[in-house]
Amino acid sequence: PGFVTDVNWDFLEKMFAQAARRAPALSAAGMKTAWAGLYEVTPDHQAILGPIPELEGFWCAAGFSGHGFMQAPAAALFLAQLLLDHTSEVDISSFAFERFARGSLVKERNVI
Repeated sequence: PGFVTDVNWDFLEKMFAQAARRAPALSAAGMKTAWAGLYEVTPDHQAILGPIPELEGFWCAAGFSGHGFMQAPAAALFLAQLLLDHTSEVDISSFAFERFARGSLVKERNVI
């Protein structure tokens, strides 16, 4: 937690050692540069999709917790449908911002 964006070189060295054990060809690989960014998370590690009631006219698609690359195309489609037609082919209400106040967190069902 926090806003630390320093590269953790110790972690990277350990990670590369583990990776090289699994794929020996990686032992010859090197690293020229590295950077560390922030990782957005919500209390349930799921996206916030839809309008934010306290901010009139503000719609949100954030907090994907690393899933954004996979989920962004569908999220964009469903939000566009809601914004244009006030209906979506998929019910995304479980991803509403208000779920946190209600205690209705979304359980991740696809992680083994």
